[in-house]
Amino acid sequence: VMVSRDFFSWATYSIQGIGAVFLIEDMMMDDERRNIVVLRNVTFTFLLCNLFTLIAYPNGWLGDYYFFGSRIGFTPFCIFAVAVSLLCDYIAKERKISLTSCVIILTAAVNVTLQNVTTGIMGLILFGVMIATGYLICKDNRPDIVYALAVLFPFVAWIIIIFGRNTKIIQWILSFMGEDATFNGRTIIWHTALQYIAKKPLWGYGVTTVGAFYISAYVDRRSLPAHDELLNIMYQGGIIAFVCWNILFLVVGYSLAKCRENHIVILLSAMIFSFLCIMITEIQSQKAIIFMAVALAYQIGMNHMSERKRNV
Repeated sequence: VMVSRDFFSWATYSIQGIGAVFLIEDMMMDDERRNIVVLRNVTFTFLLCNLFTLIAYPNGWLGDYYFFGSRIGFTPFCIFAVAVSLLCDYIAKERKISLTSCVIILTAAVNVTLQNVTTGIMGLILFGVMIATGYLICKDNRPDIVYALAVLFPFVAWIIIIFGRNTKIIQWILSFMGEDATFNGRTIIWHTALQYIAKKPLWGYGVTTVGAFYISAYVDRRSLPAHDELLNIMYQGGIIAFVCWNILFLVVGYSLAKCRENHIVILLSAMIFSFLCIMITEIQSQKAIIFMAVALAYQIGMNHMSERKRNV
């Protein structure tokens, strides 16, 4: 189901996304302190199970799949688990980094290293960099700027990488990561995607059968995704879908602005920042994890907004 290219797979993705949103919102509204611990324990269990299968089945379990989806799909889950664990320490563990969080961070790092996914390693690094940047900015008590930076920087980087030429800085980063200037052939797919998008810019091509909702670049009858979230969205839904996707993050930002704690804003902004950076070369909206992350950030902000109103 997860690798099919038809309506049924998209119905599955939609159910996963909707289910993830309602699950997180219900958990966090019910008892934020208790359920953030539950969420941490569940994500940690999945990390350990995936690590076991990586060691037991180094060439993949059932092909390119491990315990929890494909190696690419597990990258955002590792970031989500780390963010939830640190959030748990702050909300439920007296604001101290626990031994559990240290183990989770180590387990996540080992997972993405053993899977040898560059985006996973870079995702965890970017997560740490954004946290450090956030605390530096919040010396002036401006958490709103932290979230704005977390959303705008990946967007600017996306414009430069997709539409601009490879600068010396980008080439140096790619060389440092062991990647070539075409992002492993992605620039060819991006060029094809932009050609198709230009023909139907407003509404896109929609979701159709036999993989036509992917960019029409076929290899042995298998279609290739655009390997970029925003290009994929514009191919499927045009400018309308592109605007709606970005409104989603504006709504989350509005909610996070109501948080009473800078630490929470920094952690959740860093998580979203890492996801958005990964999405420059991958698509993640087909997985429930991005919606879990967005729902978590939104609901915690709403909880704090409700508490302020009750206190007033």
